[in-house]
Amino acid sequence: MRVAVLVPAYLTGPELLRVLEGASKAVGQENVVIIDDGSPDGYPREAERLGYKVLRHAQNLGKGEALKTGFSWAVSNGYEGVVTIDGDGQHDPSLIGPLLEKAASGEAGIIVGTRMKDVSTMPWVRIVVNRTTSWIISRLAGQRIEDSQSGFRFISTPVLEAVELKGSRYDLESEILIKAARRGFFIDSIRIPTLYGKQKSFIRPLKEGICFLRVLFACRDWVREGDRVDSGD
Repeated sequence: MRVAVLVPAYLTGPELLRVLEGASKAVGQENVVIIDDGSPDGYPREAERLGYKVLRHAQNLGKGEALKTGFSWAVSNGYEGVVTIDGDGQHDPSLIGPLLEKAASGEAGIIVGTRMKDVSTMPWVRIVVNRTTSWIISRLAGQRIEDSQSGFRFISTPVLEAVELKGSRYDLESEILIKAARRGFFIDSIRIPTLYGKQKSFIRPLKEGICFLRVLFACRDWVREGDRVDSGD
């Protein structure tokens, strides 16, 4: 299976290079792509100097826009699927291998890395937010999704081709789950550890809380769009 690893990057710090090295071991450097979302630090450029493919936004547009740029690139370059992984070290790139092993069966359109099997090191606020949002998204998707906020995922190209994505920030990660599930794609999961280091999170509670309220208001449209069936004409 030919898969691209997409790494959205905005102020990731030096952790970005460690993530890229780990991803390269799993799929080869030529299949690892950084989406520089207008990051003012120099690490995406350092990655480019090291030979990595970098897609660049002139200004910060949000994680959702970075992912859409990566999705479009991967589909247009003939990849069978993508792995998304955060560039700040919150996901262990050594788990890309097991993720792809599970994806190889072809049963799931999306496989989400779930951190909710062991939340002993997760801040309580995130536990509450993740469990609440995952319950809501699961209800709307019609499938159980244990960790709807996890950015570590495999997404097949048929999913990327079947759903139209409109989100521009973290809302896109909920949107794709709902729309894919409503179109009949199976969403599976794989257990991953919860990793929190010194990296700065760009999930701002008030701003992203407002964003999630917008997500809820948009859910009706997402469900309707996800239920659309191609006519086959």
